[in-house]
Amino acid sequence: MENLRARAGEKSPLRYVALMSVLAMLGCGPSGCASWSAPNVPAANVAPGHYLGMNCEALRLEKLRIGKRQTDLAPTLLPVEDEQKREQELSQLSGEIKAIEKVSAEQKCG
Repeated sequence: MENLRARAGEKSPLRYVALMSVLAMLGCGPSGCASWSAPNVPAANVAPGHYLGMNCEALRLEKLRIGKRQTDLAPTLLPVEDEQKREQELSQLSGEIKAIEKVSAEQKCG
């Protein structure tokens, strides 16, 4: 902890507080950083057929909606009750994003 204080600069308490805040958000403390990290969940294989009838704006909005859900499922400092279920949903959502991106490219959406 003292080493962090020295790195942040003894003469700059705001810099030290900012550094400690960032470390707290990352799950780090006096004993070091937490060992968890976001799992590298492979994308599920999702057929793009569901998205073929959508125009570019609808595809964009659907991608935003899915991205929001992915953010909601991101790891937190609190334990997740059912990690396997969370990973399955993240996999499905990633597959849906890939399918949307494929259809968007085919439709030449900007």
